[in-house]
Amino acid sequence: MSHNLDLGKQGEELAKNYLLANGYTLVEENWRWHHHEVDLIVCNDIYMVFVEVKTRTHVVFGEPEVFVTYEKQQKIIRAANAYMLNSKSPKDARFDIVSVVIRNGETDVKHLPNAYGVGRAKSAKGNWAKRGRF
Repeated sequence: MSHNLDLGKQGEELAKNYLLANGYTLVEENWRWHHHEVDLIVCNDIYMVFVEVKTRTHVVFGEPEVFVTYEKQQKIIRAANAYMLNSKSPKDARFDIVSVVIRNGETDVKHLPNAYGVGRAKSAKGNWAKRGRF
């Protein structure tokens, strides 16, 4: 397994643990629809949350969440639409990003709820992030 794949899996595990510790319930991991994949699907009392996890070892070129491109967002939205139709969930869909930076033995996990979707900007940047250090 490549270093990037290992790093990505480690980041997804950290993101999952962070969300579970913050009251979310895990519904699916690495859910696939056609050629699209959603890293995590979690829920709370109100939302079915489709989570993209981005993991990096540095932020020289920007925070990890900046690399969730508009095209990637659209793919996740299409997959989420299929999931919601098949699951017949009464909950509203929400699109979050969890940014993970692993460097110098420290891990920084940043949760960006409602990071994109209908009516949201194309960029994941914003002041609505919640951070956690492990």
